[in-house]
Amino acid sequence: MDEDRNEPEWTRRWLPVAHIAIGLLVAAVVPTGPSEPTILFGVGLDKYLHAVGYGLLAGTLAGALHRGPTPATIALVVGVTVCYGFGTELLQLPLAGRSFSRQDIVADGVGAVLAVGLWSLSRRDT
Repeated sequence: MDEDRNEPEWTRRWLPVAHIAIGLLVAAVVPTGPSEPTILFGVGLDKYLHAVGYGLLAGTLAGALHRGPTPATIALVVGVTVCYGFGTELLQLPLAGRSFSRQDIVADGVGAVLAVGLWSLSRRDT
């Protein structure tokens, strides 16, 4: 018997969003050791990781909403994703070995915008 058929549709849509959000939260609060930043094309590797992680969050959130790519949906997804990134940065303020970074929030936003743009293009009726 196929167990996926017994799961409600909302579970299949929202569980990936929850998994990615929890993974990003854990990654934000786990202390990191001292290391030299890896630079790729003049940008720290951690910024690429932020863009990919929050891009994944935005993409799964867009798909979970089960709406078309309207300006309101795009704004909602990007807004929620960036607010989540801002919240995880705030959580880092009191943590040893972690720090608040505006550049991380910008990278989160870039990832969200790129992911929602790709999602929007994939949903266009041609």
